[in-house]
Amino acid sequence: MDDRKSEVIGPYTLVALPHQGGFHGVIWQGGKKTEAVTGSSVDDCLNQLRDRVADLLQAEAAARGDSSPTVSATVAALHRVAPRLTTGQMQMLRAHYNAPGRCITATQLAEAADYRGYQAANLQYGRVGLLLYGELPVVLPRRASDGKLIFTCALAEATDQRSDDETQWIWRMRPHVAEALAAAKLV
Repeated sequence: MDDRKSEVIGPYTLVALPHQGGFHGVIWQGGKKTEAVTGSSVDDCLNQLRDRVADLLQAEAAARGDSSPTVSATVAALHRVAPRLTTGQMQMLRAHYNAPGRCITATQLAEAADYRGYQAANLQYGRVGLLLYGELPVVLPRRASDGKLIFTCALAEATDQRSDDETQWIWRMRPHVAEALAAAKLV
């Protein structure tokens, strides 16, 4: 049985596996091993690798400045990401694009993708954001609770508004993402 897990985030391939009685993770870029970690499990190693890649991409985005990416760069990134998106993830992108003012809640995203609740939508939409972020890093805010990057913000900005019941953020799609989705004929 192969307990190895891997994933691709932008130019990086992350691999985590059991190794010599422990657990080991490696970041590969351009065929070269760039970083290695050890952890308490394969998932722990993969989470450490994701955090490290997020930090690398955040530094790249900060060096480029806080300007929004161009529509053409976003189209190219979406073309690289789209083949890896699930049906539900694509349904959420389309629903967000078509929402009035391109503003939507996680519950509405969940309904668009036929997920049971907003938690699944938050997880899956964050995953879409991570994939886009990997291809086209932008400066992202961090969660106050744990300092982790908010990957949904690669797609959208949290507005100052809340849902009618005050329990959820209302997400406004970033203009360059909306324009790129249309230009790429994904919506």
